[in-house]
Amino acid sequence: MNEITICVPFYQNPDMLALQIETWNRYPDQAKKALRFIVVDDGSPEPARIDHQTDVDLQMYRIREDILWNNTGAKNLAADKAETSHVLFLDIDHVIEPDNIMTLLTNTYEPKTVNIFKRITQKNEERPANTYLVLMNRAEFLDLGMWDEDFAGGYGVDGTSFWKLATQKGFRRVEWTSPTFRIYLGGDANTIAPRDKTRNRKIHQQKEHGVFKSNPRRLRFEYERTR
Repeated sequence: MNEITICVPFYQNPDMLALQIETWNRYPDQAKKALRFIVVDDGSPEPARIDHQTDVDLQMYRIREDILWNNTGAKNLAADKAETSHVLFLDIDHVIEPDNIMTLLTNTYEPKTVNIFKRITQKNEERPANTYLVLMNRAEFLDLGMWDEDFAGGYGVDGTSFWKLATQKGFRRVEWTSPTFRIYLGGDANTIAPRDKTRNRKIHQQKEHGVFKSNPRRLRFEYERTR
Protein backbone atom coordinates (compact mmCIF):
# COMPACT_ATOMS: atom_id res chain seq x y z
CA MET A 1 0.00 0.00 0.00
CA ASN A 2 1.22 3.49 -0.85
CA GLU A 3 2.00 6.03 1.85
CA ILE A 4 0.74 9.43 0.73
CA THR A 5 0.73 12.93 2.18
CA ILE A 6 -2.32 14.93 1.13
CA CYS A 7 -1.22 18.58 0.81
CA VAL A 8 -3.98 21.20 1.09
CA PRO A 9 -3.50 24.98 0.83
CA PHE A 10 -5.92 27.04 2.93
CA TYR A 11 -7.04 30.63 2.45
CA GLN A 12 -10.00 32.06 4.35
CA ASN A 13 -12.20 29.00 3.93
CA PRO A 14 -13.07 27.50 7.33
CA ASP A 15 -16.21 25.71 6.11
CA MET A 16 -14.34 23.65 3.51
CA LEU A 17 -11.54 22.90 5.96
CA ALA A 18 -14.12 21.61 8.44
CA LEU A 19 -15.64 19.43 5.71
CA GLN A 20 -12.22 18.05 4.78
CA ILE A 21 -11.44 17.08 8.36
CA GLU A 22 -14.88 15.58 8.91
CA THR A 23 -14.30 13.48 5.77
CA TRP A 24 -10.80 12.43 6.85
CA ASN A 25 -12.18 11.35 10.22
CA ARG A 26 -14.45 8.88 8.41
CA TYR A 27 -11.64 7.15 6.52
CA PRO A 28 -11.09 3.50 7.49
CA ASP A 29 -8.34 2.84 10.02
CA GLN A 30 -6.20 1.11 7.39
CA ALA A 31 -6.24 4.29 5.27
CA LYS A 32 -5.47 6.54 8.24
CA LYS A 33 -2.32 4.52 8.94
CA ALA A 34 -1.04 5.10 5.39
CA LEU A 35 -2.02 8.75 5.05
CA ARG A 36 -0.55 11.99 6.34
CA PHE A 37 -2.21 15.38 5.99
CA ILE A 38 -0.57 18.79 5.77
CA VAL A 39 -2.63 21.98 5.65
CA VAL A 40 -0.78 25.19 4.83
CA ASP A 41 -2.47 28.48 5.72
CA ASP A 42 -1.41 30.81 2.91
CA GLY A 43 -1.36 33.97 5.06
CA SER A 44 -5.13 34.01 5.42
CA PRO A 45 -6.54 37.10 7.24
CA GLU A 46 -8.43 34.63 9.46
CA PRO A 47 -5.95 31.86 10.37
CA ALA A 48 -6.86 28.23 9.79
CA ARG A 49 -7.94 26.43 12.93
CA ILE A 50 -9.37 23.08 13.95
CA ASP A 51 -12.58 23.37 15.95
CA HIS A 52 -13.17 19.68 16.58
CA GLN A 53 -11.11 16.60 17.31
CA THR A 54 -9.43 14.47 14.71
CA ASP A 55 -7.44 11.25 14.95
CA VAL A 56 -5.61 11.61 11.62
CA ASP A 57 -1.92 12.48 11.34
CA LEU A 58 -2.33 16.19 10.62
CA GLN A 59 0.30 18.93 10.51
CA MET A 60 -0.54 22.59 9.98
CA TYR A 61 1.68 25.49 8.94
CA ARG A 62 1.05 29.19 8.49
CA ILE A 63 2.82 31.47 6.02
CA ARG A 64 3.31 34.74 7.87
CA GLU A 65 2.91 37.02 4.85
CA ASP A 66 -0.29 37.27 2.80
CA ILE A 67 1.26 36.90 -0.68
CA LEU A 68 -1.30 37.15 -3.48
CA TRP A 69 -1.98 33.74 -5.08
CA ASN A 70 0.87 32.01 -3.27
CA ASN A 71 -0.67 28.55 -3.54
CA THR A 72 2.53 27.49 -5.33
CA GLY A 73 4.54 28.34 -2.22
CA ALA A 74 1.97 26.72 0.07
CA LYS A 75 2.11 23.46 -1.90
CA ASN A 76 5.91 23.55 -1.95
CA LEU A 77 6.01 23.99 1.82
CA ALA A 78 3.74 20.98 2.31
CA ALA A 79 5.87 18.83 0.01
CA ASP A 80 9.02 19.97 1.79
CA LYS A 81 7.62 18.87 5.15
CA ALA A 82 6.13 15.58 3.91
CA GLU A 83 7.92 12.35 4.78
CA THR A 84 5.93 9.83 2.74
CA SER A 85 6.94 8.32 -0.59
CA HIS A 86 4.22 10.20 -2.48
CA VAL A 87 2.49 13.58 -2.25
CA LEU A 88 -0.94 14.57 -3.53
CA PHE A 89 -1.78 18.25 -4.07
CA LEU A 90 -5.46 18.80 -3.37
CA ASP A 91 -7.45 22.05 -3.46
CA ILE A 92 -9.57 22.72 -0.42
CA ASP A 93 -12.81 22.50 -2.45
CA HIS A 94 -12.00 18.97 -3.68
CA VAL A 95 -12.81 16.05 -1.40
CA ILE A 96 -11.83 12.38 -1.62
CA GLU A 97 -14.72 10.52 -0.05
CA PRO A 98 -14.24 7.51 2.24
CA ASP A 99 -15.45 4.96 -0.31
CA ASN A 100 -12.76 6.15 -2.74
CA ILE A 101 -9.73 6.52 -0.51
CA MET A 102 -8.52 2.91 -0.57
CA THR A 103 -8.29 3.03 -4.36
CA LEU A 104 -5.96 6.01 -4.08
CA LEU A 105 -3.74 4.04 -1.72
CA THR A 106 -3.67 0.78 -3.70
CA ASN A 107 -3.17 2.11 -7.25
CA THR A 108 0.26 1.41 -8.73
CA TYR A 109 2.04 4.68 -9.50
CA GLU A 110 4.95 4.12 -11.87
CA PRO A 111 8.22 6.10 -11.61
CA LYS A 112 8.36 9.41 -13.50
CA THR A 113 4.61 9.78 -13.78
CA VAL A 114 2.41 12.75 -12.94
CA ASN A 115 -0.96 11.32 -11.91
CA ILE A 116 -4.24 13.20 -12.26
CA PHE A 117 -7.78 12.12 -11.42
CA LYS A 118 -11.36 12.26 -12.63
CA ARG A 119 -13.67 14.78 -10.92
CA ILE A 120 -17.40 14.90 -10.28
CA THR A 121 -19.66 17.57 -8.82
CA GLN A 122 -22.10 17.19 -5.93
CA LYS A 123 -24.71 16.40 -8.59
CA ASN A 124 -22.48 13.63 -10.02
CA GLU A 125 -21.71 15.66 -13.15
CA GLU A 126 -18.31 14.83 -14.62
CA ARG A 127 -15.64 17.50 -14.90
CA PRO A 128 -12.24 17.30 -16.64
CA ALA A 129 -9.27 16.40 -14.48
CA ASN A 130 -7.63 19.42 -12.86
CA THR A 131 -3.98 19.40 -13.90
CA TYR A 132 -2.97 21.29 -10.75
CA LEU A 133 -4.19 18.42 -8.55
CA VAL A 134 -1.41 15.92 -9.08
CA LEU A 135 0.04 12.93 -7.28
CA MET A 136 3.77 12.26 -7.63
CA ASN A 137 6.66 10.50 -6.03
CA ARG A 138 7.88 13.07 -3.52
CA ALA A 139 11.61 12.70 -4.27
CA GLU A 140 10.95 13.08 -8.00
CA PHE A 141 8.84 16.17 -7.37
CA LEU A 142 11.62 17.77 -5.34
CA ASP A 143 14.21 16.87 -7.99
CA LEU A 144 11.99 18.43 -10.65
CA GLY A 145 12.26 21.75 -8.82
CA MET A 146 8.78 21.87 -7.25
CA TRP A 147 6.16 24.46 -8.28
CA ASP A 148 7.67 27.64 -9.74
CA GLU A 149 7.26 30.44 -7.18
CA ASP A 150 8.11 33.10 -9.77
CA PHE A 151 4.37 32.95 -10.52
CA ALA A 152 3.32 33.76 -6.93
CA GLY A 153 1.74 37.21 -6.86
CA GLY A 154 -0.40 36.56 -9.94
CA TYR A 155 -3.09 34.07 -10.95
CA GLY A 156 -2.61 30.86 -12.93
CA VAL A 157 -0.18 29.69 -15.64
CA ASP A 158 2.22 28.11 -13.11
CA GLY A 159 0.68 24.78 -14.05
CA THR A 160 1.58 25.30 -17.71
CA SER A 161 5.19 25.90 -16.72
CA PHE A 162 5.19 22.83 -14.44
CA TRP A 163 3.81 20.49 -17.09
CA LYS A 164 6.21 21.73 -19.75
CA LEU A 165 9.19 21.12 -17.46
CA ALA A 166 7.87 17.68 -16.45
CA THR A 167 7.51 16.70 -20.12
CA GLN A 168 11.02 17.92 -20.90
CA LYS A 169 12.35 15.78 -18.04
CA GLY A 170 10.65 12.66 -19.39
CA PHE A 171 7.64 12.45 -17.04
CA ARG A 172 4.46 10.80 -18.28
CA ARG A 173 0.95 12.05 -17.60
CA VAL A 174 -1.38 9.33 -16.29
CA GLU A 175 -5.09 10.04 -15.86
CA TRP A 176 -7.02 7.77 -13.50
CA THR A 177 -10.76 7.15 -13.56
CA SER A 178 -10.68 6.03 -9.92
CA PRO A 179 -10.69 7.43 -7.35
CA THR A 180 -12.80 10.43 -8.26
CA PHE A 181 -12.45 13.78 -6.55
CA ARG A 182 -15.70 15.39 -5.46
CA ILE A 183 -15.63 19.09 -6.32
CA TYR A 184 -17.76 21.48 -4.29
CA LEU A 185 -18.59 24.15 -6.87
CA GLY A 186 -18.30 27.53 -5.18
CA GLY A 187 -16.35 25.96 -2.34
CA ASP A 188 -13.48 28.36 -2.98
CA ALA A 189 -15.76 31.40 -2.93
CA ASN A 190 -13.85 33.00 -0.07
CA THR A 191 -10.78 33.27 -2.30
CA ILE A 192 -11.83 36.66 -3.64
CA ALA A 193 -8.54 37.83 -5.19
CA PRO A 194 -8.89 38.74 -8.90
CA ARG A 195 -8.25 35.86 -11.30
CA ASP A 196 -6.33 37.86 -13.88
CA LYS A 197 -3.70 35.84 -15.76
CA THR A 198 -2.10 38.82 -17.57
CA ARG A 199 0.96 39.08 -15.31
CA ASN A 200 1.71 35.38 -15.23
CA ARG A 201 1.18 34.91 -18.97
CA LYS A 202 3.80 37.61 -19.55
CA ILE A 203 6.23 35.88 -17.16
CA HIS A 204 5.65 32.55 -18.91
CA GLN A 205 6.29 34.08 -22.33
CA GLN A 206 9.47 35.73 -21.06
CA LYS A 207 10.65 32.42 -19.62
CA GLU A 208 9.96 30.75 -22.98
CA HIS A 209 12.19 33.28 -24.75
CA GLY A 210 14.88 33.36 -22.09
CA VAL A 211 14.12 36.97 -21.11
CA PHE A 212 12.94 36.13 -17.60
CA LYS A 213 15.69 34.49 -15.56
CA SER A 214 14.03 31.95 -13.29
CA ASN A 215 14.80 32.00 -9.59
CA PRO A 216 15.31 28.40 -8.41
CA ARG A 217 14.86 29.37 -4.76
CA ARG A 218 11.75 27.92 -3.17
CA LEU A 219 9.94 28.74 0.11
CA ARG A 220 10.54 32.48 -0.27
CA PHE A 221 8.69 33.41 2.89
CA GLU A 222 8.68 32.99 6.65
CA TYR A 223 6.38 30.41 8.14
CA GLU A 224 5.59 28.67 11.41
CA ARG A 225 4.16 25.34 12.43
CA THR A 226 0.81 25.72 14.19
CA ARG A 227 -0.02 22.05 14.81
